[in-house]
Amino acid sequence: MAMGGLTGVPLRAEQRLPHSHRPGGIWPPRRPLHRPFGLGQQLGGFTLKRQKHVPELQLTAYDLQHDKTGAEYLHIERDDKNNVFSIGFKTNPPDATGVPHILEHTTLCGSEKYPVRDPFFKMLPRSLSNFMNAFTSSDHTTYPFATTNRKDFNNLLSVYLDATLNPLLNENDFAQEGWRIGPANPGQQTQGDDAGQQLVFKGVVYNEMKGQMSDASYLYYIKFQDHIFPAINNSGGDPQKMTDLNYSDLKAYHARHYHPSNAKLFTYGDIPLADHIAEISRQLENFSPSQADRAIMSPVDLSKGPFQYTVKGPIDPLVDKEMQYKTSTSWLMGDTSDMAESFALRILSSLLLDGYGSPLYRGLIEAGLGPDWSPNTGYDSSGKVGIFSVGLNGVRKEDVAKVKEATNASLHEVYTRGFDPSKIDGLLHQAELGLKHKTANFGMSIMQRLQPGWFNGSDTFNMLAWNHTVNTFKANCAQPGYLEGLLKKYLMNDRCLTFTMEPDETYGTTLVEEEDTRLSSKLATAAQCAGGEAEARAQFIKKDLELLEAQSKAPNENLSCLPSVHVSDIPRQMERKTVRESKVGDVSVQWREANTNGVTYFRAINALEGLPAELRVLMPLFADSLMRLGTKDRTMEQLEDLIKLKTGGIAVSYHSSTSPYDIQNVTEGMSISGYALDGNVNAMYELIGTVIQETNFDGPDAESRIRELLQSAANGALDAIAGAGHSYARRYTEAGLTPQGLLNEQIGGLTQVQQTALLASRNLSEGLADVISKLKAIQRFALSNSLGFRTAITCGPESVSSNESALQGFLSTVKRSSEIAPGGESRGPATAYNSKTFFPLPYQVYYSALALPTVPYTHVASAPLQILSQLLTHKHLHHEVREKGGAYGGGAYSRGLGGLFGFYSYRDPNPLNTLKIIQDAGRWARDKQWTEQDLEEAKLSVFQAVDAPESVNEEGMTRFLSGVDEAMEQRKRMQLLDVKIQNVNDVAQTYLVDGMTKARVAVLGEQKGLGSACKMAMDVDADDDLLQDPSDQEYPVLERQPSYYNPLHTFNLAKGELKQYQQQYADIYFLRLAKLKPAVEAIADEEWKEFEIAGDTVRRVDRVLDVRQGELCWVAGTVYMDMPLKPNILDDISKDHWISAPPPREKYLSPTGVDQIMLEDESGRVRLIGTPLQATMLVTGCIIAVMGTENSNGDFEVIDLKVPDLPRQPQRWERDEASAVLSNTTGKKRKSDANEEHTTGGKIAIVSGLCISGDQGDTMTLDLLMEYLLGEALGPSEQSAVSKISRLIIAGNSIAEGTPLALREEEKKASKKYGYDSSAYNPAPTAHFDNFLASLLPSIPITLIPGERDPANVSIPQQPIHPAMFPRSRNYSAVPGSSEPGWFDSVTNPWEGDVDGWRMMGTGGQPIDDVFKYVEGDDRLEMMESLLRWRCGAPTAPDTLWCYPFQDNDPFVIEECPHVYFVGNQPRYDTTVIEGPAGQAVRLICVPQFKETGEVVVLDTDTLEPEIVRFSVYEGKP
Repeated sequence: MAMGGLTGVPLRAEQRLPHSHRPGGIWPPRRPLHRPFGLGQQLGGFTLKRQKHVPELQLTAYDLQHDKTGAEYLHIERDDKNNVFSIGFKTNPPDATGVPHILEHTTLCGSEKYPVRDPFFKMLPRSLSNFMNAFTSSDHTTYPFATTNRKDFNNLLSVYLDATLNPLLNENDFAQEGWRIGPANPGQQTQGDDAGQQLVFKGVVYNEMKGQMSDASYLYYIKFQDHIFPAINNSGGDPQKMTDLNYSDLKAYHARHYHPSNAKLFTYGDIPLADHIAEISRQLENFSPSQADRAIMSPVDLSKGPFQYTVKGPIDPLVDKEMQYKTSTSWLMGDTSDMAESFALRILSSLLLDGYGSPLYRGLIEAGLGPDWSPNTGYDSSGKVGIFSVGLNGVRKEDVAKVKEATNASLHEVYTRGFDPSKIDGLLHQAELGLKHKTANFGMSIMQRLQPGWFNGSDTFNMLAWNHTVNTFKANCAQPGYLEGLLKKYLMNDRCLTFTMEPDETYGTTLVEEEDTRLSSKLATAAQCAGGEAEARAQFIKKDLELLEAQSKAPNENLSCLPSVHVSDIPRQMERKTVRESKVGDVSVQWREANTNGVTYFRAINALEGLPAELRVLMPLFADSLMRLGTKDRTMEQLEDLIKLKTGGIAVSYHSSTSPYDIQNVTEGMSISGYALDGNVNAMYELIGTVIQETNFDGPDAESRIRELLQSAANGALDAIAGAGHSYARRYTEAGLTPQGLLNEQIGGLTQVQQTALLASRNLSEGLADVISKLKAIQRFALSNSLGFRTAITCGPESVSSNESALQGFLSTVKRSSEIAPGGESRGPATAYNSKTFFPLPYQVYYSALALPTVPYTHVASAPLQILSQLLTHKHLHHEVREKGGAYGGGAYSRGLGGLFGFYSYRDPNPLNTLKIIQDAGRWARDKQWTEQDLEEAKLSVFQAVDAPESVNEEGMTRFLSGVDEAMEQRKRMQLLDVKIQNVNDVAQTYLVDGMTKARVAVLGEQKGLGSACKMAMDVDADDDLLQDPSDQEYPVLERQPSYYNPLHTFNLAKGELKQYQQQYADIYFLRLAKLKPAVEAIADEEWKEFEIAGDTVRRVDRVLDVRQGELCWVAGTVYMDMPLKPNILDDISKDHWISAPPPREKYLSPTGVDQIMLEDESGRVRLIGTPLQATMLVTGCIIAVMGTENSNGDFEVIDLKVPDLPRQPQRWERDEASAVLSNTTGKKRKSDANEEHTTGGKIAIVSGLCISGDQGDTMTLDLLMEYLLGEALGPSEQSAVSKISRLIIAGNSIAEGTPLALREEEKKASKKYGYDSSAYNPAPTAHFDNFLASLLPSIPITLIPGERDPANVSIPQQPIHPAMFPRSRNYSAVPGSSEPGWFDSVTNPWEGDVDGWRMMGTGGQPIDDVFKYVEGDDRLEMMESLLRWRCGAPTAPDTLWCYPFQDNDPFVIEECPHVYFVGNQPRYDTTVIEGPAGQAVRLICVPQFKETGEVVVLDTDTLEPEIVRFSVYEGKP
């Protein structure tokens, strides 16, 4: 079924350089894991025929045969927890109807033991497997899975064996998975919809193979196979022949082929053989022997060659119309069961074909005959007889014959010259490294490597004997002329087949006409049998509706018969892969020390700020050019040889990653990687530096070779899209939503395809000088030892020291700075990507995608969104889009790091219906009555990827590449495990229903017919022109509506003599306790009333001193943290006060654990101990109630504790119900007016930490911020959005720390002055800030909150900054004595007020920064939540936070719960929503310092959803 890949016949031509994919590693010999068995021993119905230990692969193989049926069984025992199972059958296809392929699908639709609809897909979310699939190959079909969970393995083993050996094979399943005739949309046909009533061919496999046949490369390959291997028909199925297959043929084919006598079973891993045999024997015992299909097919006899065949194929619109031919020449090789010769032929193929210096590349591609190899090029050893093919895509008509001539000429030249021994050594070195490389999927790799030969008569033990094969090759190769002899024997003759595909402009039309004719014929035949066309049509519709009814019942069927693992089987703690950080010079290095078998893996990221879009789109071409052009001193052939001899490969590519805290914050740069044996690390670094820094873009052949690269990329682009069209559609939709999406589209999406095609189609006369100039610009900054350069190394502990030295030497050769040439937009506007887009492409099926923005990785909604994506995929979209809609695939996804949620369909015959389903998916999920079983299955699906095994070189890379460390991963793990049903419903409403207005849609497919309907449905202009005439549209003048603004004056102090500082600070604590004690006591009394332990009922005591030893009681009081590291004024006075004060401490927490928690009231104090205290955040000044007993030491052992929790929350607009009509000039409106307008999408911008110093350094960033808020640097759509920002709130630290004026030299020599020196005062910061405010105020009202560094009193509450500091801006302030706020409102810190009816509270950050010193960790949101639940905005004042000595009232007590609580000057942006016991909901926002991050928070006053806008300035050289 190939649910994860293509079900059709896999390409027989193996990957070139197969050694680079060799699985496994070389270890010291080890004994078998389990007790050895004797040859001939009977094991539960099996006989052990032989066994073999393979030390180089650290495995032991067991060859067994089932006594009763003859089933073959290969078990590979290895110390690997990722266990693998596969059952396969020889399935030579009798015709091209695709019966093996359709049977592969239908087999998994239900079995005797598991008689539910589609148990395979139903098991996907009930498993922790890291691989589950099924494959139809050319002559065999296999069903493999892999999992690290023992219970899961047994579950899947039972399901797979019963599915393949005892399937139900219902006719409805054949119709669904294979083919049928029915209405295009049976869900609409009853409503009189003409399109819905049109009868069409349908079926999952039918549509899949129509998509496959749209891939010109696949089409060429499969037609080539038809000619060179006529004995093996197209096992995937030709849609033109598929409709000849009937249900009875399918059942008969299963009976002949899916029998244990025709089966090959495979297991791998650390589960004992005896355990496998028990279950497998039980499944096989009911079968009797049967005739096995042992026919091994051979290719056509070429002894009387040469043969030539030509077929017609489609036009590629992305390629030059004159370069549309594909042609190849093929020879038959030797028997592939001869392992030594087959290995030698594979080496021979690599020597001839691999690399830009290979003789056939030079003789064909470099000679200009074509830009890329044909799909069948290479040595194919998957059959009994090997086949070697050489061919080209993109050939001109006049050059078709020349390709074979050039091939023969190159082969004769190689034979005459001979092979370079160093090149052979390089390939063998690659093979050695491939063995040493420890992969996570070794078991799957070895299974896939063995099975083609196993089904064609090769000895599996010989295939596993790697050292023997290599040593035999080395011995043979030591004989003169060995490889040259093989070349002459097999290739230097005319016993060959030349196969050509010529372009046909009518090819697509012909296919459509053929399908129409075939359908008409089927309908005519049915009409004869049914007694008329109407009767036949009615029968087809009835059958389709019966299938639809069966499909509709499937989601609600009882699945209790299916086994499952459970969430409880998932460890709550992730497996730790320890990494450490160090510095080599100024470069950060991440180290992962592990058993790497003597291999070192290197990765580096060179972060690039301000990269212009015109250079970014050329990054893929730059990376390709590095491996093509060579240097001034070395050719690319010489460099390739060195890379093969000294490394396992080096790579350069583009890198980008979204911040886990903010989806608008993206870093990009160059990724550099390589791996080598420990002894070759220095050579690897030298090669990396040479390739990147010395590639010669000015060489005489540079332009022609870059043109080759462009033509090669363009030539394969259309086929690449056909194979993964949904991915291209997804990238395009995401480009309009997030910066990361935009970068991905520019680098690897349709934008990149278009750019490549345009450059590839340039005339020779136009040249590529401008492109080369840009590539050279990239080269200048691609590798630089700058602040943005960081590395990661994975190696064994024994090689750390040598790696440090090697890295230090490498970095010393790298230039210190980078220059990014200015030019154009850094990213380009996301709005350039339409919200609904249709791409007309010559495919027979469609690919669609819809995406919308969500939240960052660290957001609390990220986890339920991931769960929701799996629920929608498995419980809704698979059913609607695949089973009922006929698409080959469809689902939902959530990019946790990218902040995106999306949907897709793949090879879809009906994208319009799919899009309707997708657009309603949010409402469906919101209203669905999810069960706990549904939730558990979704979590299991998520953890299949989360806990998938990693290859050693991947360990620690998540942290290095994305910034997501293990603490974040662990936190996300816990969030995923703890997701509740309500969480899922909530995010469905918030992000899929409410957020659907932000969605973007893309569809790829045929322009005619459905494509036209698709365009109309999507409101997309049918005109394909990219350039259009200027619009005559008149754009409206945008007008910013001010917010409704009603500040409170909670924290304003008395003025003049009424403001006193003589009183004691202790009164604040008594005032706080008196106000909050009733609230916390009410909660405690409700919770603990009648609570008892061992018959002892808890009682309330009024005072701390009333607590009695051994008595269960509860009491309320004020927390005091006794922390020796806290500043203490009495200690300071008692010490020598001439000693200068120590620097402020970052934390008051004692590392020795001597801190104590006290509870006090007016009567006294008691020390608190107990486990609940460790799980609760507490600081001095918060009011709590504790329940417990006093022990013999006088300590109060806490059993439980309570806090006051959130106070009453006012309703929106509550304060303004009686408001009168107020003047618009004040920025106020009537409440009724505001209610009318609050749905128009108003927004509030919040910024903090401007830290204006007055020097030139802040000018550019502030100008960007100002231009953004004024809409001066934006397009019309962005201006419209920014005009919704109705108020700017500046939350502290607007001015930088004191920056006195520099003294002139003569002033320095003057006499020293003591005390305040007014001449050193620097007015520039405030003057600059005043100018900034004055520029904004004509357009937007501003609320200014002071901060720690601003010119206001230091103690809190800080009073408004005096208007005298703002000579220009104060004109916008309220008139003195007025009760109404001004357009410019300078307020207190903390501050609270109503904005657009919402109660908001904010500070400049000091209370949270002070709480941070009391507690472990740095979770600012948790601190903010605690303050609200304590009902105290500054609990540590006056203990460690300076404040005014209040006597009559503690204003820091929160009497009404805000709707929004923001805190300025925090280390990073973060946000969440917390809820209270009475339905209160508060949006918490950590506002980062603008000076450090360039980030501004924009809050939507309709939804209270925040977003981040980020500004950055490239500070490199111009």
